[in-house]
Amino acid sequence: MIAMRSIAWMCCVLLAGCATTVDKQFASLEQARPCCTSISEFEFEPLPAKGSKFKLEVHASVFDFDSGRSYFKAFELPGTGLRRFRVKTYFNGMWIGQYLDPVLLILDAEHREVARGALSLRFDDGNLFGDQNAHLFGFFAVDDEARYLVVLTAPFESEAPVAKTDPSVMVTMIGQTPIASPTPGTSIRLHRSPTGTVRVEPLP
Repeated sequence: MIAMRSIAWMCCVLLAGCATTVDKQFASLEQARPCCTSISEFEFEPLPAKGSKFKLEVHASVFDFDSGRSYFKAFELPGTGLRRFRVKTYFNGMWIGQYLDPVLLILDAEHREVARGALSLRFDDGNLFGDQNAHLFGFFAVDDEARYLVVLTAPFESEAPVAKTDPSVMVTMIGQTPIASPTPGTSIRLHRSPTGTVRVEPLP
């Protein structure tokens, strides 16, 4: 029997099944048909106040951006003025390793580009009292000119980051006696993928 902290850590590492190889994901993306000929033709969904969690994969829309072909999700941003948002990107498959590194495209009311860039992501190995799934997260802010957000991905020149898990405690039962065994943290080299699960949420 495994104690709560160990269960939480295992939930973070063992996520949802085996991930498809990155090469196969790119092959599927290249075979997909782009949805539109211009960004102005995108379907922009209102971003809910509670945020939105979505998958960028074979069932998502595809577009040939100037940075290359990518799955994407398009939102109409809520509110006006200075607004802040948090983005989470989750790991594919059972293991911490493969993830989509989101690129954010910010548009004005006429669908013209205001800003574009990647996030400075940090690793969170999950916990029982918040998001139990391991993920990477970052923040961005927009000003009054921003009306729309497009989440996509693109090639990166830099290497993918390394995730460092926290030390934890595993508890096993020998008869009625619990035996606690500390487990050290570990460093895991991550790998960028063209597919993944992303969450975008407005901040107060």
